[in-house]
Amino acid sequence: EMCIRDSTSGSYPLDVLFPLKEKGADIFTFHPLQSFSSKNIADSDLETMHIFIENIESEKLNEILMKINNPYHEIKSNHKSQYHLAASIISNLTTGLIDFGFDLLEEIGIDKKMALDAFEPLIVGTVNSIVKKGPSLALTGPVTRGDSETVIKHLSCLEGDDRELYRILANKTLLMSKEKISAEQYHKLSNILKR
Repeated sequence: EMCIRDSTSGSYPLDVLFPLKEKGADIFTFHPLQSFSSKNIADSDLETMHIFIENIESEKLNEILMKINNPYHEIKSNHKSQYHLAASIISNLTTGLIDFGFDLLEEIGIDKKMALDAFEPLIVGTVNSIVKKGPSLALTGPVTRGDSETVIKHLSCLEGDDRELYRILANKTLLMSKEKISAEQYHKLSNILKR
C-alpha cells in the first residue's frame, strides 16, 4: 500500500516531499487559503475557501478535491514563497497594521475594546469595498485626495519606526492614487513623504 503524505504549508514547495516520492508515496501540496485563529471555523468559510495546490496529477489529491468541491488553483513551486508572502501581508500584516491604529487610539485614552466596537464598521466597510471594487477603487483618505496638509499633521503625530511605517504605506497609496490627483499634488506629497 502506498504511503500518502501531504503538506498544508503555503510556503514549502513540493520538492521537500521528494524523499517520500522515492519511497513510493503519492505527494502533493494542499494549502487552504484561510486564516485559522481558532478551532471554531464556520462551515461557510470552509466551503468557500480557495485551495492552492501542487501536483494536480496526484490521484489522492484529485480524490480530495472532488470530495470537498472547493475552488482550487495550481501554483508553481518557485512561486510558493511569494504566494505565501502575499497571503501573509493581506492577512497577518493587515492585522498588525490595524493593531498599530489601535495603539495610537490607546495613546489618547481609547482602549482597544472600545476602538474595536467603534471602528468595526470602518474595518468591515473597507474590506467589503476592497472585495467589491479592488484596492485602487476602494482607496480613500488624504493621500488619494492629494491632501498634503493632513499628511503633514499625521507625520507630526509619529516618530521613529511608526513614522517610517506611515511613510512607506502612504507612498504605496500615493502610487495607487497617481491617476486620481494632479501632478502637482502628487509631487508635493512625494516630497513630504521623502523627508
